[in-house]
Amino acid sequence: MRVLAALLLGGLCACAGASVAPEAAPLSAEKTANGSAFSLYVANAEGPPSGNGAITTYRDGGQRMSGAILSASNPDQLDFKGGRLYVFNGFVPQYGYYQPDKLSVYRPHAAKPARTIAMPSADFVDYVTPAAFDSGGDAFVAVTAQSRDARRNWATVYELPSGAAAWSRLFVEQRATAKELAVAPDGTIFALDRRPKYASIAVYAKGATKPRAAIRNGLDRPNTIAVAPSGALYCANASSITIYNPPSYALAQTIGEGVSFPELLAFDPAGDLYVFNGGSSNVAEYAPGATAPSRAVSLPGSAAAMAVGPDAGLYVAFSVTSRFHIDWSGIDVFTPGATSPARTIRAEVYDPISLTFGPVLR
Repeated sequence: MRVLAALLLGGLCACAGASVAPEAAPLSAEKTANGSAFSLYVANAEGPPSGNGAITTYRDGGQRMSGAILSASNPDQLDFKGGRLYVFNGFVPQYGYYQPDKLSVYRPHAAKPARTIAMPSADFVDYVTPAAFDSGGDAFVAVTAQSRDARRNWATVYELPSGAAAWSRLFVEQRATAKELAVAPDGTIFALDRRPKYASIAVYAKGATKPRAAIRNGLDRPNTIAVAPSGALYCANASSITIYNPPSYALAQTIGEGVSFPELLAFDPAGDLYVFNGGSSNVAEYAPGATAPSRAVSLPGSAAAMAVGPDAGLYVAFSVTSRFHIDWSGIDVFTPGATSPARTIRAEVYDPISLTFGPVLR
């Protein structure tokens, strides 16, 4: 089953190297006061030209395509960092498990990657997390592996410094699993363990190899975590959002109103929280400190990705299914405060699973 918004891999062996091609400097971007000049990048699980996924790009908030369709093998996560588009893609079977294959780095709108970085490898991988980025553009990934007899688990966290050609191992946590990572502005790393009997969030100070704390209070079938611009940690549980403030990360607040099996969390620069609820197929918005939503927008299907754009619009990628078949897909775009979409992007959208934003090129 495809992991939402990102997949990577890892293991206990030494990190694999990278195939690096000469890379030109980032192209300059148009700048406007109202933030309208930007490109939307969409990772599609299906679609042309290969049928195994593609990346489509759109200008002006999705009002028109940029004309670029990048062929990508099973793209799963997109992130635009430091003037580069990072594409995590490719799954390869290994001992009955699946792992992402590589990270491709593109110059904006380039048809082919400027460089390709191999992912670390391991035997008996049980689970891989989405990638998490810090404020400097460094990427982090965790993998849970298990012993041959499946009696022991351990989680390994890797870092890819911005501009680096290979992943480096940070630490190994024995008798643990990691289902998701998040990184705070100060470099604190959070690792979510979803196991019902052992649900917890391990807190690692920057540079530490052992957790300084384990959050358990308030967790109830936790699904995903995210860090707000303020540095507070948010956790989506079965029927609540729990909030933990630095530096102690003790439970500070619980949001229950308008929450129904939350699956995605996102923030805008002002700190407003956006929650996609799988139980009600809607997105609820909460102002900082609020426990009741300021608005809720309905979606025609299940969302796989959600982000706030440079234009302050809320972009939600969804697919409408029947009998396990995708009937149609789109990206709804909501202007601030609106409860109905200003537009729905349909052109060349095929089961969208990740969104990011980058510059418009001159």
